[in-house]
Amino acid sequence: MRPALARLVAAAGWALLGVLALLGVALSTVVGLSSSALGRPVVAGLLTRQVGAMIAGRLELEAVGVLPQGGLELRGLRLYDPDRRLVLQASSARLFLDLTRLRGREVGAVLELDAPSLMVETGEDGRTSLARALAPRRPEQAARPPGAPLARPSWTLRLTRLTVRGGELWWQDAAGKTAAELRGFDLDAEGAYGPKSGFLGLRARADLSAPLAGPLSLDVAASLRGDRLSVPVLRAALGPSLVEALGEGDLARGTFRAALTRFGVDAAAARRIDPAARLGGDLAGSGFAASDGQLVTAALDVQPGDL
Repeated sequence: MRPALARLVAAAGWALLGVLALLGVALSTVVGLSSSALGRPVVAGLLTRQVGAMIAGRLELEAVGVLPQGGLELRGLRLYDPDRRLVLQASSARLFLDLTRLRGREVGAVLELDAPSLMVETGEDGRTSLARALAPRRPEQAARPPGAPLARPSWTLRLTRLTVRGGELWWQDAAGKTAAELRGFDLDAEGAYGPKSGFLGLRARADLSAPLAGPLSLDVAASLRGDRLSVPVLRAALGPSLVEALGEGDLARGTFRAALTRFGVDAAAARRIDPAARLGGDLAGSGFAASDGQLVTAALDVQPGDL
């Protein structure tokens, strides 16, 4: 039995070496194809088919290239919703994956987008074309019983850096009217989401042309530990109008505390949104709200003021 067992172990060892060799050849082939002009469309086709098997929309790539730092450059990226309406396009996107912590069930990524155009339409059911494009191809993958808590992921997904430069956004509401339009969109973000915690840091700047015209900015910092949500920074501004707030809450108990530390409303901008707005001048103020899970209390202080 021992010689037979030895031959079996030897055969298994050689089989394992063969599989590893084949994997190495396959990876080398992908890298080699991505490095050649003829092979880039082939690799792009492989990637789009893999992604297409997971999402309800359709992803198209013109070519995929390998970057010196080990990342991938996706060229001619286009995303369509299930009705073949273009949702997202970008001349190039760079993706870097960090797989060094797979044993700890953690995956990291860096994503950079150059001049992306995002065209979002809201359907009669309230869902956007972007949500429909990225929805799972098999609806049962996302199904959960009504009222059941949102399942936490078993892996940690870490976004080391997300960078967008020179983007455009056009958003159409369900009535067919332009709900928002902006250009020169720059975004810097980082975050993580895992079984026990998560966080998000975001800074965005853009020039808004609809429904109002003016510089737009958004800054957010938030963290989640178990059911405890903390938002120490929330600031949004459109021209002179602004909102600054912070808060914390328990998602399981439904309790929260939030402070509107500062807000300002530009009277001229309010009249452009609603001509019926009767503001005698600019407004400024602050406020707070809190809940113990059953009773909500709130207060608001508003007074005329220069923004």
